[in-house]
Amino acid sequence: MSNAANRVSKLLGWIVTSIIVGFLPAYIIANSDVGFPSPWLLWIILSIIVSIPIRRLIYGKDISMGRGKWDAPEKIRSQVVNTPQFVGRFDREKGLLDSTARMVEPVMPDTQIAWMGQQKNINITRFRGEILDQNGSPLEYISVELKGEQKKWVGSLVDGDRVRVEGKVEDDGILHAKNAFNYSTNSWVGETK
Repeated sequence: MSNAANRVSKLLGWIVTSIIVGFLPAYIIANSDVGFPSPWLLWIILSIIVSIPIRRLIYGKDISMGRGKWDAPEKIRSQVVNTPQFVGRFDREKGLLDSTARMVEPVMPDTQIAWMGQQKNINITRFRGEILDQNGSPLEYISVELKGEQKKWVGSLVDGDRVRVEGKVEDDGILHAKNAFNYSTNSWVGETK
C-alpha cells in the first residue's frame, strides 16, 4: 500500500472512531430530556471532534506544524560515512542540515547574563555547512552556530567532519542550534539534553 493510501485509510479510521467516541454520546444527550438547548451546539462539538483526525493527517503525528524530521542520524550514519562524495542537503524552513563542516572555529567560551542577573558560561562553535552538486563543486554554504551551556558541552568538530544540525534559521541567515550530530565520530557535539 502506498504512503498516500495508508494515510487516507488512517484518516478514515480516525474519523469513524472519533464519531463513535464523541458524536454518538453527544447525540444521545441532545435527544434526551437533559439535552442541549440548541442542535447547533451538537454540530459545533462534531466539527471539533472531526477536525482532530484531519489535522493529524495534514500535519503528521505532531499536531504543530513547526518541525519536520528526517531519519534519525544514528540510522543513516553508515550511509553518510561510506559515501565517498557526500553532497549534503538543507531544508531552510525546517532548520535541518546534513553537510560537511568547513572553516570550523574552535570552541569559544563566553559569558551570558541570564535571568535575575546570574551569569551563565556558554560555549560557541561556528562553521559553514557545505552543500555540493553532483560534480563535487560547492553549491551553497550555510553558516551554523552551535551555542550551549559550558557545563553541559560535549564533543568537538574539525574541518571535514560530516554533521547533522537541527535548529532554526534566524533573521541573520545563520542556522542556530544547541547541538549537532557528528557522523564522522558517531557522537553529539554541543549542549547535551
